[in-house]
Amino acid sequence: LEALQDLETYESQQILLVTDQLKQIIATAQNIVLLTSLAVILTSIFMANLARKRLIHPFALLRQGIERIRAGTLDHAIPITTKDEMGDLAGALNSMAAEINQSRLQLQEYAHTLEDQVNERTFEAEQRAMQAHTAAEITQAASGMLDVEELLRMSVNLIQQRFNLYYVGLFLLDESHHTARLRAGTGEAGRIMLENEHQLPL
Repeated sequence: LEALQDLETYESQQILLVTDQLKQIIATAQNIVLLTSLAVILTSIFMANLARKRLIHPFALLRQGIERIRAGTLDHAIPITTKDEMGDLAGALNSMAAEINQSRLQLQEYAHTLEDQVNERTFEAEQRAMQAHTAAEITQAASGMLDVEELLRMSVNLIQQRFNLYYVGLFLLDESHHTARLRAGTGEAGRIMLENEHQLPL
């Protein structure tokens, strides 16, 4: 009877021992599952951040760059330098924007040059028209004026006024054609040179 009791006691101890081991195994398994889940979560967060940096952020930069190009800001490069399709697309857009900007600068320069040429041609046309008008006035005055000296004085004064010149002098060749003599001059300088019979050798 004592032997039977000892056997039951031993079996009970073995059962308790096995139960404790099972509990330890279960606890260890739970810890492993918890650590594995935590590792999966951290890995997912890391991959999500990596995907955001590699995909979402470049997309945002690309969209901002396209908006700037549409707004006319062509000298701003899209800061994407990755060696993938996104980097290739950004490089193509940067090249296109640079070419458009260069063409725009050339057109602006051509427009300024054309405007300068138009202004120059307009000024020349106005000068020619003024010359023709002044010549017509002198011719009209000459047709009704018999005094040559008065005609010469009127001519230099009219030319000075029409073209806003500081001084106008009119020289005529003498009979030998070796000397040009001053016959009319505007202002005080002209009066003095006429009194001094100013002439230029040829």
